[in-house]
Amino acid sequence: MTQLPILFVYGTLKREGPLHPHLENSEFLGEAVTLPCYTLWDLGAYPGLAPGGSTAVQGELYRVAEDLWNHLDDIEGAPDLFLRRPVRLASDPFEAQAYFLANPPSFGKTISAGVYELFHLAGH
Repeated sequence: MTQLPILFVYGTLKREGPLHPHLENSEFLGEAVTLPCYTLWDLGAYPGLAPGGSTAVQGELYRVAEDLWNHLDDIEGAPDLFLRRPVRLASDPFEAQAYFLANPPSFGKTISAGVYELFHLAGH
């Protein structure tokens, strides 16, 4: 039996995020951290991951059914806003995909701690 692909999420798809219901039928594998080779952007309503930089990004891993990927691409605005590509995890034995920004952002600030805080989405 072939293992289903794994998705690394770091923002609105996380367990407390507004888009998490799209993953409710996916298997949660646990929390994970990337290698410190990325830049994480706070773009207001959502974060964006970009290659390059020195940030280790914290997130969660999900085993995703093949028939869900097209739906996830749609809600993530792929390929215009985000592109799904392999992500380098620090210690997990998984080969995972993540949604990366398709283009460098023209606004926002970087999150050097590597954690996108979902609480500010609720207006707190």
